[in-house]
Amino acid sequence: MDERFKTADPKSCFAQLQADEACLLVDCRTEEEWNLTGIPELSAIGKRPLLIEWTNSRNQKNPDFIDSIAAFASKDTALIIMCRIGGRSASACQALVEAGFSDVTNMSAGFEGRADEKGHRNSFEGWRADGLPWTQS
Repeated sequence: MDERFKTADPKSCFAQLQADEACLLVDCRTEEEWNLTGIPELSAIGKRPLLIEWTNSRNQKNPDFIDSIAAFASKDTALIIMCRIGGRSASACQALVEAGFSDVTNMSAGFEGRADEKGHRNSFEGWRADGLPWTQS
């Protein structure tokens, strides 16, 4: 585990988004995932997630990931990074701290969480399972 960034569960991340006006949520899943499973809905707290792919559906890294975030955030802006279960977002967090961002948090369990014993997602952990607001287009 890289200790240069924090890790927090979805409910703690949502509380930080509510408490810190400048804090941003970056959903680094693929466009296909956003369309298939939905995205966090933050309008009730006057925000919207930044939808910036870390990798595309062919697992090719997005070369503009850091620059895309830098267009919205300074190096000291609090950033919460989420993916499906927390793995890709950890890699993205590592890249962000290496690029000089100083307040980076990986959301453990991500949007959907790990699969249960039956191979189903969203049953016991993650943004949706925690009852946090989300929408599907």
